[in-house]
This record gives sequence, C-alpha cells and structure tokens, in this order.
Amino acid sequence: MVFPIERMSRTARKRLLKDFFEQVIYPQRMNLLAFRGLDNQTAMVDTDGHLGQLITSIITGKPGTGKKGKSGDELGDLLDGSEVKSGWRIDQKNDDEKEDAHPHFGNLAHKRAPTGGAKRVSDFFACKKLYVVHHSYTTSGHYKCELIQVDLTDSKVKKTIRKWLGTTSKKDLQPRLYPDKVRDKLATSSRSYKELGAKLVARIIQSESNEGIIDIWKPQAPVSLDECIKYKRKTLKTIGENPASHDPLAAELFGTTEGARLFFEECVVRYRNILQRFCVLTHTTANLGYGFLAQHLVSILIGVKGEDSKSNGDDLEGGGEIKSAFGYRWDASGALDVPRWDLLGSKKADMMGDSETPWTRFVGVRYWLENNQLSVRILEPEIGHFREEVKKYWENFPESKMLNIFMRGEFSETTKFSHAMGVTQCMEIECELLLHLEESSDTVIVQA
Repeated sequence: MVFPIERMSRTARKRLLKDFFEQVIYPQRMNLLAFRGLDNQTAMVDTDGHLGQLITSIITGKPGTGKKGKSGDELGDLLDGSEVKSGWRIDQKNDDEKEDAHPHFGNLAHKRAPTGGAKRVSDFFACKKLYVVHHSYTTSGHYKCELIQVDLTDSKVKKTIRKWLGTTSKKDLQPRLYPDKVRDKLATSSRSYKELGAKLVARIIQSESNEGIIDIWKPQAPVSLDECIKYKRKTLKTIGENPASHDPLAAELFGTTEGARLFFEECVVRYRNILQRFCVLTHTTANLGYGFLAQHLVSILIGVKGEDSKSNGDDLEGGGEIKSAFGYRWDASGALDVPRWDLLGSKKADMMGDSETPWTRFVGVRYWLENNQLSVRILEPEIGHFREEVKKYWENFPESKMLNIFMRGEFSETTKFSHAMGVTQCMEIECELLLHLEESSDTVIVQA
C-alpha cells in the first residue's frame, strides 16, 4: 500500500515540514508557554515521541505505522522498520539552569534474556536506521529542531553499542548530542552521537515571526554532525530576535471551569484538529501527547499548580497525581489497547499513603473520540477511598508491576473504575465527576 507521504517530492515534503511547524508546533508551544505562567505545568509539546515520528516521516518520506505503540511484525516506528526517538532540551523545568536531552533508545535486553518491556538487541539492529528528533536552542535562544540519523547496519556502530551495553546494568542507552548547559559545542564523549557516526538530516529554526526557517535539508545525503553548531549568515539574519511571548493570561482563569474550557478549546481540540491533516499524510497515529495536556486541564480546573516537571516531581503541588487515558481500542485515535490509567508498582507505597511522599489526591482524566469530536471527563475519588481500594489490589497481586484501572460503563455516564474488565474485581474506585467538556460544531444559518 502506498501512502501520500511516499508520493511527495523532496520539495513538497520540505514545504509540508514548514507548514507543520508553523501551523501545529509553534502555535501549540507558544500557547503552552502562556498557560505555563498560570498553572506551572510543563510547556513541552511532544510528550511521548509520536510527533517525532511524524516529523521524521515528513523529512524522509517514510510513512509511520498508523498505530499507538508497536504490534505484529513491525520492528520499528516507521513502516520501513526505522526506529525513531525524541529528545527535548527546551521548555522543561529549570531549563535555564540545566539543558540536557538524552533520548532513551533501546532499553535493550540480552538476546537470551526475557524481553519483558525491552527490545532485544537483535531486533534493535534489525531496524537498520535510528532517527533522533532533537529539540533544543540555538546559541541565541531560538528553538530549533534537528533530525539526526544513525546507521545501525554499520559494524562499528554495532560494536560501540554492544560495548555500551556491557558497561551498564540498565541496558538503556542515552547518548548525548550536546553537553549539559552547552549550545555551541557537540558532545564528544564515548557516550555521544559523534561516537556513533551520526549524520544531520535536516534542521528547522523558529524565527521572530514564528516562521519555520529550514536551513538544512539533506534527506538523501545527510551531512556531518558538525553542521549542528554552524549557521549561515543569511539564516542568522532571517530568524531575527526571539519570538515574543503571548500576553499573560488572566489570573482569574485559574481554578475555574471557564479556564479549563478555554484550555480544552485552544490547546486540545484546536491542536488535534489542525494535526489531523498531517497524521493522515504520514500515516501517523492521531493519539499524540495528551498526557501533559491533562495536567494543565486539571491544574486550571482545581486551582492547584504543578511542578513544571516532565517526569520528576509531583503532577500537582503537595503530592497530587494525574493520570490520563485516550480513546478506545481501534477507534480513530489509533489506540491498540483498551484505554486505562496505568499505576506503576514502584509507586504503590505512595498511592496507598504508606510512604514519605504519599499521593495526597488522585485525579483521572478520560478523553473520548466519537464522530471525530473530542470529549473529556475529569474525575476524582476521595483519597481515603482510593487508598483502600488500591491496597486491595496490591494485597492480591503483590508481585505485579502495574495496576491498570479501567472504566466501568459508558463514557458519558461512568464514575466507577476497576482493575479488570471482567465481572469479578478485587477493587472498585468510585469517583466524583469534576468536569465534562465536549467539542461541538456550531450551526451557521447561511440563508433563511
């Protein structure tokens, strides 16, 4: 089967990349930066790497798998088997103090080891090419996105990666493109992309007027990684100053239903609708990055700020935890699994209130897509009830690594959740509905 992105010329794909950043990435980023000033939640746009797959598809002309996650015989993130990873060095907590982006790729298990959630080394090298979408700043502070490529068929690269695996117990490779806090030099340590012989495929920079300036475009013949820190005089002149920040949002929106509605409309519904065209063209899942958007929604609704953290720290000040689930299996969102809230076993003491850092509240967010229109429900159980119920699960399954909480009933009505979809459960969590929002289509009278 041939997909639209495969039919496009390099010139057409270059134009499409520019459109994608100007219509999707830049507006969403600037909106999130504005809301971040209100709710102190992260402004990162891509939370799970799937936008990186879309960007890679546009640049290389290789379609995605159209799925959230991997299944069947597909080894990589693109249909040709290429692996894609993303790393964000911008819009994170304390980004002025520490700039680091070390995409996790591999999480590789030994060929004889049980796979669990890890990819076997043999499967990883079968991908042949690794693409890394790297988001960072220029020396002048402009947001730039670079696509780099690693040849996984190269014997030297294989040898280097196997050597790395032999010196770490985590089996999780995290090479660097730039040293921490440095923008004008490449990382040259033994754990760098330089060491892997990576090449630069393309680069796009956000200009003063929120235009995407593509100053490197080499899909067919990637160039030396050294070009990452070089800029043509014309490029520097064209990008101008840093883009102006959005006007501060009214403080009165924080802790209100209207504030949550505004965020849902501007940063969830509008973002998704503009994104659809690009998902179709690249055969990429439409289920893209709604987890952090849920954190904004909850913060704004209940009036409790976050800790501006991607993964470390609490979702809400004072120990609040937020979980989200999107769509339903095989719907237009591209979900492969029945949506659920996933609670890690490593956090079971926190969720039961038995640790020094207990969850003081738990808020669940459920997105739903029907007739191509998006809805969301925000639900919260009383924390004592929540702790009692999850404790029942961990007492029954003490060795479990994950507690999956599923919806019990129809989306528009349910407030009950449990760990299993079957008739028998050892726990049932009753929630209070805090908010239900639905995307709507206005009817315009053209002629009476």
